[in-house]
Amino acid sequence: MICLIRNLLIYLQFANCKLLSRYLVDVLGKDTYMKKEILDKLKEIEREKGVRVLLAVESGSRAWGFASPDSDYDVRFIYVHQPEWYLSVAKQPDTIEYMSDDRIFDLSGWELRKTLTLLSKTNPNLSDWLLTDLVYMYDPEFLQDIRRVQDMYYNPIHAMYHFFNIAKRHDEGYLHRNGCTLKKFLYFLRGILACEYILKHRAHPPVNFRTMVNETVSDPRLLEEIDDILVKKSKSKEHDTQEVHAVLQKYAFSLYNYWEKELTNFRPEKELNNSGLKSLDEIMVKYVNMSS
Repeated sequence: MICLIRNLLIYLQFANCKLLSRYLVDVLGKDTYMKKEILDKLKEIEREKGVRVLLAVESGSRAWGFASPDSDYDVRFIYVHQPEWYLSVAKQPDTIEYMSDDRIFDLSGWELRKTLTLLSKTNPNLSDWLLTDLVYMYDPEFLQDIRRVQDMYYNPIHAMYHFFNIAKRHDEGYLHRNGCTLKKFLYFLRGILACEYILKHRAHPPVNFRTMVNETVSDPRLLEEIDDILVKKSKSKEHDTQEVHAVLQKYAFSLYNYWEKELTNFRPEKELNNSGLKSLDEIMVKYVNMSS
């Protein structure tokens, strides 16, 4: 009781919301406080937009497991409208965007039809959303349904090009011309190791970076250097520049050079999906009807 009264008195002393927020972060812990803020905003979006959130997850460096102390929260979500929204001839917005005033978290949502269309074309970002463990809100039945059909439409060639282009953008844009931050090097390494994973498994790489590393790298020295980078990244700011060991740089760039030459030869045999969009249409109809 004494602790409760003391905390209440402290609360009443805060006239400034920013100071109150800092206090709550100290009491609850940053992640717990931010999860509450994110859930509150998602529920507000549901009320204001007249939608139902089917899945909301963390994406980016936090989901991959190499966030910095000052990393923001990148929330991605899938939502469905009321049935009448789908009866309009006019094209309507199919995304919802929100950035907090302090820019600590941003939310970006895709409407269900847009989501299923992108799934049919293999969108690796969406695949990350469906497989990550960092989930804020979800409809268990929806998540089960969409995960069940995900593999039917997953094209490893499309995914391979996606991940190689991530590595390529960071190689050309940061690693050579503008110096190297740990963040950019990890983006580069993630892209190129994802290519290795897809080659081996013909499936979407694990969202967690350490898990993917363990599946693709066997050299103990390289594993040690990667682990060292992840530890440093967890303690440094987003844009801090630190040295990457020459052994790891050599390994990463040798893989990049290999895939730069061999990417066009990656043509794995893939069982054709003969159902067309039928499975996705069934999900669409089911969850639009359930939203009424």
